[in-house]
Amino acid sequence: MTVTVFDQYGNTVSGATVTFAVGADSSVTPATIGVTSAVSNQFGIATLPANSWTLGTTKGVNNYNLFAYLSGTATFVTFTASGLQGAGVSVAIASGQNSSATVATSVTNVLSVTVFDAFGNTVSGAIVGFATATSGGSGNADSLVLPTSVVSNSNGLATLPANSWTLGTTAGVNNNQLYVGTPPGVYYATFTASGLVDDPDDLEYAVDSDFGSTTVATAVGPLSVTVVDQYGNAVPGVTVTFAFSGNGQLSETTTNSNVNGVASVATWTLSTTVGVNSVTAYISGTSIDITFTATGTQDVPVSLTVASNDVLSATVGTSIQDDLSVTVFDQYGNTVSGATVTFAATGGGGDGSVSPSVITDDEGLATLPAGSWTLGTTKGVDNNVLFAYISGTSTAVTFTASGLQGNPVSLTVASGQDESATVGTSVQADLTVTVTLFDIYGNTVTVTHCDVYSWRSRWRRRHPERDICVGRYCGHGHVAGRFLDAGDNGRCEHLAGVHCEHFYLRNVHGQWSAR
Repeated sequence: MTVTVFDQYGNTVSGATVTFAVGADSSVTPATIGVTSAVSNQFGIATLPANSWTLGTTKGVNNYNLFAYLSGTATFVTFTASGLQGAGVSVAIASGQNSSATVATSVTNVLSVTVFDAFGNTVSGAIVGFATATSGGSGNADSLVLPTSVVSNSNGLATLPANSWTLGTTAGVNNNQLYVGTPPGVYYATFTASGLVDDPDDLEYAVDSDFGSTTVATAVGPLSVTVVDQYGNAVPGVTVTFAFSGNGQLSETTTNSNVNGVASVATWTLSTTVGVNSVTAYISGTSIDITFTATGTQDVPVSLTVASNDVLSATVGTSIQDDLSVTVFDQYGNTVSGATVTFAATGGGGDGSVSPSVITDDEGLATLPAGSWTLGTTKGVDNNVLFAYISGTSTAVTFTASGLQGNPVSLTVASGQDESATVGTSVQADLTVTVTLFDIYGNTVTVTHCDVYSWRSRWRRRHPERDICVGRYCGHGHVAGRFLDAGDNGRCEHLAGVHCEHFYLRNVHGQWSAR
């Protein structure tokens, strides 16, 4: 920078001293000057060497002044200079920080940054780059930005249009990052945005779906589900309804998902019926559902009933030839498998016997096999009793059986013994001969029909289907008699009026006995 010194007549003046001074302006940072004076040459020119005037750091148009004074006078001239921006070296977020949008959708806010040079002056025309994370933090890897660069305007603002930044699919608070810098690749600022959950789209188990097996009417729980959107993010504040099958109970049937997307029912009381129980949880107003299961198992045995014929009969001293069954139940009427049923026999002369115990099958049936219950030796109607107990309790049901007479094996004369008459004549007409028949255990035997036999002639009328025969020993072979019936008392009577000395009785298939 040069000045020319003149005298009052306009002649150039050599050897004059010119002093230089920078202006003092509070709106700009101060300038400095390295050389403060110069002497005019033969042409009257005083020169300030290049690089002597250093501007301040504030950019602007003609915002710096340099004064050249003629020493010893108030005469001066003024130089002006504009401070130009430096290269962009940093950015600062101007708008759009902490935005939010539904996951996998675009941020609708305009995102802008201001570019600065090294002295804090805004920089126009700078290329500003944008980039999302390609790995690392949740919600970042699948986010996307387009365009990837913009140019700052005259105010140093670089603006990314609305809907340029698509967030990732993971929900979270400020979990998406967008890096900004100039030049591209050198990043100085980060935008953050929150990914908001999408609409509820599915239910997931927050606990095991199968509660396994447990006794009927038992409480289990909690039942918990997680409400998620299509990307698997937990969705809070969603109403979930729980519905059970059968006659179970739930502590509540409607609940809202919490901040973690979890909706829970505290307890589920199973049905009183043995079998698979289920509870279906569904998002209210939708068909989106999920099912929990639990298997109700039998309770302890508390009662039993007769499942087969309980009125039976068999020959005394022999076994019942029918299966004897009872069904065991718990307090809710479910059949109980694996329960021990004990059998005990009484009556029938006190000498009956039975196998001691049986285990119930899958249907709750305890079956005493045919031949297990041997009756006593005394005949009678329903005079044998079999008790079936649930082991360890006094709960019982009874079977009854009648002891039937055995085959007759012996007899005794009840009347007409040791009568007399003149030889060749009949015993008096009103004489009645009576015998009593007995089985092997001494029970009187009721039979139908007896045949009359002659001892000498062996003449007989025979009916093989009949059990008892009465014969008579007649001295002259005279045959007289009739079929006889034995009554309930086991007695077989033969009317007098024939010439006999002895009577005989036998089983058709047995041996004769003389009386």
